[in-house]
Amino acid sequence: MEELPPEALVVRMGSLESRTFWISVIDEHEASGRWGLSVLSRPSMAADEMIEESGLPHSKYRVSTVGAIRDAGYDVIPDEEAVRCHALLLFVDEPADIDYERVTSLFSEPRLRPHGS
Repeated sequence: MEELPPEALVVRMGSLESRTFWISVIDEHEASGRWGLSVLSRPSMAADEMIEESGLPHSKYRVSTVGAIRDAGYDVIPDEEAVRCHALLLFVDEPADIDYERVTSLFSEPRLRPHGS
């Protein structure tokens, strides 16, 4: 898959609480050996389109952009193994508490999922 452009939206389902952040990062590392956070991202797709396509049941979500995440020293890559807009927010090394705080600050406040999604 091609690299995501800076303007591509990045959606993290849920409220991005500390507990779910660490569960996602550890699960990804155990599954693939990569330090990554599960997110949604596809070029030219709106957040509500990605949410609908994902089929995920969360009632809230948060939004950022690939560019903002890259500017903070991380990356977002499409997950070639997965479907439904899945992507990974990648860390260079094992993340620390400061990475959680930084990543959280890059996303909007939690929003309610659009009706019909």
